[in-house]
Amino acid sequence: MKQALYICIIGIVTVLIYGCSSSGPEITYVNTSDAAPVTGQRILLQVNSIVDRYPIRYIWAATGGVLEDENTSNYWTYWIVPKDPGKYTVRCTVIDDEGGNETVNFDIDVKSRTKEKLLEQASCMAKDGGAKISGIWASTDDDIWYFSSGGESNIGWGDEFTAIAIQGYSSYYYYMYHTIWGAKDNEIYYYRSSDETGTMTCEDCGTINAMEIDGSILWVGADNGLYKCSTATYTCDTTDITEQVYDIYVGEDLTLVATSTGIYTLDADDTWKKKYSGDTCAVTVDSDGNIWSVVDDAGNKVVAKKGEILSPEDQPPDVAASLDIDLLDRIWCGKYCWDGQEWQDQTEITESIEESMVSPEGLVYLRSFSGTLFCW
Repeated sequence: MKQALYICIIGIVTVLIYGCSSSGPEITYVNTSDAAPVTGQRILLQVNSIVDRYPIRYIWAATGGVLEDENTSNYWTYWIVPKDPGKYTVRCTVIDDEGGNETVNFDIDVKSRTKEKLLEQASCMAKDGGAKISGIWASTDDDIWYFSSGGESNIGWGDEFTAIAIQGYSSYYYYMYHTIWGAKDNEIYYYRSSDETGTMTCEDCGTINAMEIDGSILWVGADNGLYKCSTATYTCDTTDITEQVYDIYVGEDLTLVATSTGIYTLDADDTWKKKYSGDTCAVTVDSDGNIWSVVDDAGNKVVAKKGEILSPEDQPPDVAASLDIDLLDRIWCGKYCWDGQEWQDQTEITESIEESMVSPEGLVYLRSFSGTLFCW
């Protein structure tokens, strides 16, 4: 009996010893969404590790640029690379509950931006919004193309639409499937990743100029007003805005519509109220919440901030009916970008640009008046 008890005790001690043994973290896998980004681009960095003692902490640091959404419990981080080209390092240290740690360095060579021609002809563009690492979609006369830092693809479906909108259904990092909405005259066509296609008629719309997705709502801006369409029931309802709509902005906390009589904002009670007056063809919002717009001033397009037209010396040399904001908070109007002090001219771009659009990952797409699509 004593011998059996002795053996049992030895067994228990052995389990306790081996159960309490541990080693420091072991990093088993690292990944970047783009190993050769350009200045001002956003990339995703990921680290996988094996540890014995939880919780784990991930400490991120960079020699330049901006680390977004820092959280020590996340094995990933988003990094907006610096505005200047060069070699930079992002470091991740994995620390377990006993203080054991291992470090990995991401050595990134940031490149200067250059012009790349993508398509001979594109009629309109739309952002692949929602996921931070995503690109833009462009409509041609017979196809819809997708462009990002990861490459390009087409879906074998489309038309020469006057406006498109992208409704995405995402995994944690990337979109898994989409619905693409395209407008031609007063017809709205849709294409789902499952190859399902169909149409939705906005009978009173007239020509559709702009579309934006907000959850299950498809906002449709047309020659005779703004319409609220359901992507679930395929029906469209009128709104209080009955003038010509040129542009729609949907942000996290702000929805704006640019019309022939001014800018309207959507209030919490689901009503539209005029924010600024004036014939407005483009609108966007910077990171400080300032509303930028392109308005008609005595027959000339000019840029305005918070409803006030910028002074002549602060206007871009050529004002396009398009505005967007990049990840460095620069305002893009055609091929010119405002850095807070002056409009920078991208001299490599010699074409006259009608529309500029910044993808969520920070690449700039430029569509010329002849329809040629470039990436910058």
